[in-house]
Amino acid sequence: MTKVDAAKFFGTYTALAKALGVTKVTVCNWPADIPKKYGHKLIEAMKAEHALRAKELDLREKLAAVRGGAK
Repeated sequence: MTKVDAAKFFGTYTALAKALGVTKVTVCNWPADIPKKYGHKLIEAMKAEHALRAKELDLREKLAAVRGGAK
């Protein structure tokens, strides 16, 4: 995966760096493709981020249902 694609997924290079436990400088110094040694960390971070987004979406849907039912 490219660092641009990963940064798009997380929103910013800073968020990508935080998710991987490295500095933004480290991420910015990578070549276009993320170094293989970060591959496993990246996959785990993306899974965790995806789970958080799904949970947030579920909570928003439940809130909307409650608000819609209160009308």
